[in-house]
Amino acid sequence: MTNATQPKAANDNRRTEYNAEDLLQTEFPPLKWAVKRYIPEGLIVLAGRPKLGKTWLAYSTAIAIATGGKVLGVDCEQGDVLQYSLEDNFRRAKSRIITLLPPKLGVPRPSLDRLTIRTAAPSMDRGFMKEVTEWHSRAENPSLLIIDTHAKIKEQRKGNQDQYLSDDSAIVPLQEFSGEHGLTTILVTHLRKMEGSSGDPIEQVSGTTGITGAADMIVVLDRDEKGAKLYGRGRDAEE
Repeated sequence: MTNATQPKAANDNRRTEYNAEDLLQTEFPPLKWAVKRYIPEGLIVLAGRPKLGKTWLAYSTAIAIATGGKVLGVDCEQGDVLQYSLEDNFRRAKSRIITLLPPKLGVPRPSLDRLTIRTAAPSMDRGFMKEVTEWHSRAENPSLLIIDTHAKIKEQRKGNQDQYLSDDSAIVPLQEFSGEHGLTTILVTHLRKMEGSSGDPIEQVSGTTGITGAADMIVVLDRDEKGAKLYGRGRDAEE
Protein backbone atom coordinates (compact mmCIF):
# COMPACT_ATOMS: atom_id res chain seq x y z
CA MET A 1 0.00 0.00 0.00
CA THR A 2 1.41 3.41 -0.92
CA ASN A 3 2.34 5.74 1.94
CA ALA A 4 -0.23 8.56 1.99
CA THR A 5 2.55 11.16 2.39
CA GLN A 6 4.42 9.81 -0.63
CA PRO A 7 2.12 10.09 -3.67
CA LYS A 8 3.07 7.93 -6.65
CA ALA A 9 3.08 10.89 -8.98
CA ALA A 10 3.47 14.65 -8.72
CA ASN A 11 -0.04 15.17 -10.10
CA ASP A 12 -1.68 12.48 -7.95
CA ASN A 13 -4.91 13.95 -6.58
CA ARG A 14 -6.27 11.06 -4.52
CA ARG A 15 -5.45 12.79 -1.24
CA THR A 16 -7.59 15.89 -0.76
CA GLU A 17 -6.41 17.29 2.60
CA TYR A 18 -3.12 18.22 4.23
CA ASN A 19 -2.17 20.15 7.31
CA ALA A 20 -0.03 22.93 5.85
CA GLU A 21 2.94 22.11 8.10
CA ASP A 22 2.76 18.45 7.09
CA LEU A 23 2.53 19.52 3.45
CA LEU A 24 5.75 21.53 3.75
CA GLN A 25 7.53 18.48 5.18
CA THR A 26 6.29 16.10 2.48
CA GLU A 27 8.72 15.13 -0.27
CA PHE A 28 7.00 14.72 -3.62
CA PRO A 29 8.69 12.97 -6.55
CA PRO A 30 9.71 15.29 -9.39
CA LEU A 31 7.29 15.89 -12.21
CA LYS A 32 7.73 13.47 -15.11
CA TRP A 33 8.06 14.79 -18.65
CA ALA A 34 7.15 12.94 -21.81
CA VAL A 35 8.90 15.74 -23.73
CA LYS A 36 11.02 18.04 -21.58
CA ARG A 37 9.70 21.62 -21.31
CA TYR A 38 6.76 20.86 -23.60
CA ILE A 39 4.68 17.86 -22.50
CA PRO A 40 4.54 16.92 -18.80
CA GLU A 41 2.69 14.08 -17.12
CA GLY A 42 -1.08 14.52 -16.74
CA LEU A 43 -3.86 15.17 -19.22
CA ILE A 44 -2.73 17.24 -22.21
CA VAL A 45 -5.36 18.53 -24.64
CA LEU A 46 -3.84 18.97 -28.11
CA ALA A 47 -6.11 21.06 -30.31
CA GLY A 48 -5.67 22.08 -33.93
CA ARG A 49 -7.46 22.78 -37.16
CA PRO A 50 -8.19 19.88 -39.53
CA LYS A 51 -5.22 18.75 -41.67
CA LEU A 52 -2.83 21.14 -39.92
CA GLY A 53 -0.58 18.46 -38.45
CA LYS A 54 -1.82 17.56 -34.96
CA THR A 55 -2.06 13.85 -35.87
CA TRP A 56 1.47 13.95 -37.29
CA LEU A 57 2.66 15.55 -34.05
CA ALA A 58 0.89 12.80 -32.08
CA TYR A 59 2.59 10.07 -34.17
CA SER A 60 5.97 11.79 -33.90
CA THR A 61 5.66 11.96 -30.12
CA ALA A 62 4.53 8.33 -29.90
CA ILE A 63 7.47 7.13 -32.01
CA ALA A 64 10.00 9.26 -30.11
CA ILE A 65 8.97 7.85 -26.74
CA ALA A 66 8.58 4.25 -27.94
CA THR A 67 12.09 4.30 -29.43
CA GLY A 68 13.83 6.69 -27.06
CA GLY A 69 14.14 9.11 -29.97
CA LYS A 70 13.66 12.83 -30.45
CA VAL A 71 10.65 15.11 -31.00
CA LEU A 72 10.43 18.92 -30.97
CA GLY A 73 14.23 18.85 -30.77
CA VAL A 74 14.16 17.01 -27.43
CA ASP A 75 15.61 13.57 -26.59
CA CYS A 76 12.92 11.42 -24.94
CA GLU A 77 13.16 8.69 -22.33
CA GLN A 78 11.98 5.37 -23.77
CA GLY A 79 8.70 3.94 -22.55
CA ASP A 80 5.56 2.08 -23.61
CA VAL A 81 2.96 3.91 -25.67
CA LEU A 82 -0.68 3.17 -26.44
CA GLN A 83 -2.00 5.21 -29.36
CA TYR A 84 -5.67 5.25 -30.33
CA SER A 85 -5.66 6.40 -33.97
CA LEU A 86 -9.42 6.49 -34.29
CA GLU A 87 -9.56 8.41 -37.56
CA ASP A 88 -7.00 6.15 -39.29
CA ASN A 89 -6.97 2.60 -40.60
CA PHE A 90 -3.90 0.37 -40.31
CA ARG A 91 -2.79 1.05 -43.90
CA ARG A 92 -2.71 4.77 -43.18
CA ALA A 93 -1.04 4.23 -39.82
CA LYS A 94 1.72 2.21 -41.53
CA SER A 95 2.14 4.93 -44.16
CA ARG A 96 2.51 7.62 -41.47
CA ILE A 97 5.13 5.60 -39.60
CA ILE A 98 7.16 4.96 -42.75
CA THR A 99 7.02 8.69 -43.57
CA LEU A 100 8.34 9.54 -40.12
CA LEU A 101 10.87 6.68 -40.04
CA PRO A 102 11.97 6.31 -43.66
CA PRO A 103 14.36 3.45 -44.49
CA LYS A 104 18.02 4.51 -44.58
CA LEU A 105 20.65 2.52 -46.39
CA GLY A 106 22.92 0.78 -43.90
CA VAL A 107 21.08 2.20 -40.86
CA PRO A 108 18.79 -0.19 -38.98
CA ARG A 109 15.33 1.13 -38.13
CA PRO A 110 14.70 1.42 -34.37
CA SER A 111 12.29 -1.17 -32.98
CA LEU A 112 8.69 -0.06 -32.51
CA ASP A 113 7.61 -2.98 -30.35
CA ARG A 114 6.84 -0.60 -27.46
CA LEU A 115 4.21 1.25 -29.52
CA THR A 116 0.72 -0.24 -29.68
CA ILE A 117 -1.73 1.24 -32.19
CA ARG A 118 -5.48 0.72 -32.02
CA THR A 119 -7.98 2.01 -34.58
CA ALA A 120 -11.16 1.37 -32.55
CA ALA A 121 -12.20 2.05 -28.97
CA PRO A 122 -15.30 1.91 -26.79
CA SER A 123 -16.71 5.20 -25.53
CA MET A 124 -16.03 6.40 -22.00
CA ASP A 125 -19.34 4.98 -20.74
CA ARG A 126 -18.75 1.60 -22.42
CA GLY A 127 -15.42 0.50 -21.06
CA PHE A 128 -12.71 2.81 -22.39
CA MET A 129 -11.03 3.28 -19.02
CA LYS A 130 -11.12 -0.48 -18.44
CA GLU A 131 -9.15 -1.00 -21.68
CA VAL A 132 -6.60 1.63 -20.69
CA THR A 133 -6.21 0.18 -17.19
CA GLU A 134 -5.57 -3.29 -18.61
CA TRP A 135 -2.87 -1.96 -20.97
CA HIS A 136 -1.29 0.03 -18.14
CA SER A 137 -1.11 -3.03 -15.88
CA ARG A 138 0.60 -5.12 -18.60
CA ALA A 139 3.09 -2.57 -19.93
CA GLU A 140 6.63 -2.61 -18.59
CA ASN A 141 6.95 1.18 -18.42
CA PRO A 142 3.67 2.84 -19.46
CA SER A 143 4.60 6.40 -20.39
CA LEU A 144 2.20 7.79 -22.98
CA LEU A 145 -1.45 7.40 -23.96
CA ILE A 146 -2.70 9.15 -27.10
CA ILE A 147 -6.39 9.46 -28.04
CA ASP A 148 -7.01 10.85 -31.53
CA THR A 149 -9.69 12.15 -31.35
CA HIS A 150 -11.70 13.01 -28.24
CA ALA A 151 -14.98 12.93 -30.17
CA LYS A 152 -14.52 9.21 -30.90
CA ILE A 153 -14.61 8.17 -27.22
CA LYS A 154 -16.96 10.81 -25.84
CA GLU A 155 -20.21 9.41 -24.50
CA GLN A 156 -23.49 10.73 -25.88
CA ARG A 157 -24.98 13.59 -23.89
CA LYS A 158 -27.93 12.37 -21.86
CA GLY A 159 -31.20 14.22 -22.37
CA ASN A 160 -30.95 17.77 -21.09
CA GLN A 161 -27.54 17.25 -19.49
CA ASP A 162 -25.56 20.48 -19.31
CA GLN A 163 -22.84 20.61 -21.99
CA TYR A 164 -20.22 21.76 -19.50
CA LEU A 165 -20.97 18.86 -17.16
CA SER A 166 -20.97 16.48 -20.12
CA ASP A 167 -17.52 17.68 -21.24
CA ASP A 168 -16.13 17.69 -17.70
CA SER A 169 -17.34 14.18 -16.82
CA ALA A 170 -15.98 12.84 -20.11
CA ILE A 171 -12.36 13.75 -19.39
CA VAL A 172 -12.05 13.89 -15.59
CA PRO A 173 -11.46 10.08 -15.40
CA LEU A 174 -8.57 10.49 -17.86
CA GLN A 175 -7.10 13.36 -15.86
CA GLU A 176 -7.38 11.48 -12.56
CA PHE A 177 -5.92 8.25 -13.97
CA SER A 178 -3.00 10.12 -15.54
CA GLY A 179 -2.25 11.97 -12.32
CA GLU A 180 -2.45 8.85 -10.18
CA HIS A 181 -0.03 6.88 -12.36
CA GLY A 182 2.36 9.58 -13.58
CA LEU A 183 1.16 8.95 -17.13
CA THR A 184 1.07 11.48 -19.95
CA THR A 185 -2.24 11.39 -21.83
CA ILE A 186 -2.59 13.42 -25.03
CA LEU A 187 -6.22 13.99 -25.98
CA VAL A 188 -6.48 15.30 -29.54
CA THR A 189 -9.37 17.58 -30.44
CA HIS A 190 -10.28 20.39 -32.83
CA LEU A 191 -10.37 24.16 -32.84
CA ARG A 192 -13.51 26.10 -33.55
CA LYS A 193 -13.73 29.30 -35.56
CA MET A 194 -13.98 32.25 -33.20
CA GLU A 195 -15.54 35.54 -34.24
CA GLY A 196 -14.75 38.62 -32.25
CA SER A 197 -12.68 36.65 -29.73
CA SER A 198 -9.98 38.01 -27.44
CA GLY A 199 -7.31 36.27 -29.50
CA ASP A 200 -6.57 33.82 -26.68
CA PRO A 201 -5.71 30.48 -28.37
CA ILE A 202 -7.25 28.52 -25.48
CA GLU A 203 -10.66 30.00 -26.24
CA GLN A 204 -10.57 28.36 -29.67
CA VAL A 205 -10.55 24.79 -28.29
CA SER A 206 -13.70 22.95 -29.34
CA GLY A 207 -16.18 22.32 -26.52
CA THR A 208 -16.79 24.12 -23.24
CA THR A 209 -14.40 25.12 -20.48
CA GLY A 210 -15.23 21.71 -18.99
CA ILE A 211 -12.50 20.41 -21.30
CA THR A 212 -9.89 23.14 -20.90
CA GLY A 213 -10.55 23.51 -17.17
CA ALA A 214 -10.05 19.83 -16.35
CA ALA A 215 -6.87 19.40 -18.43
CA ASP A 216 -3.43 19.82 -16.89
CA MET A 217 -2.17 21.51 -20.05
CA ILE A 218 -3.58 22.84 -23.31
CA VAL A 219 -1.49 22.79 -26.49
CA VAL A 220 -2.84 24.59 -29.56
CA LEU A 221 -1.45 24.04 -33.05
CA ASP A 222 -2.53 26.83 -35.39
CA ARG A 223 -1.37 28.75 -38.42
CA ASP A 224 -1.32 32.43 -39.33
CA GLU A 225 0.36 34.54 -41.99
CA LYS A 226 3.75 33.85 -40.36
CA GLY A 227 3.35 30.06 -40.46
CA ALA A 228 2.49 27.27 -38.03
CA LYS A 229 2.66 27.93 -34.29
CA LEU A 230 2.52 25.66 -31.24
CA TYR A 231 1.17 27.38 -28.13
CA GLY A 232 1.01 25.77 -24.70
CA ARG A 233 -0.38 26.74 -21.32
CA GLY A 234 -0.55 24.50 -18.29
CA ARG A 235 -0.32 24.06 -14.55
CA ASP A 236 3.21 22.62 -14.56
CA ALA A 237 4.87 23.96 -17.73
CA GLU A 238 5.92 27.46 -18.65
CA GLU A 239 3.70 29.25 -21.19
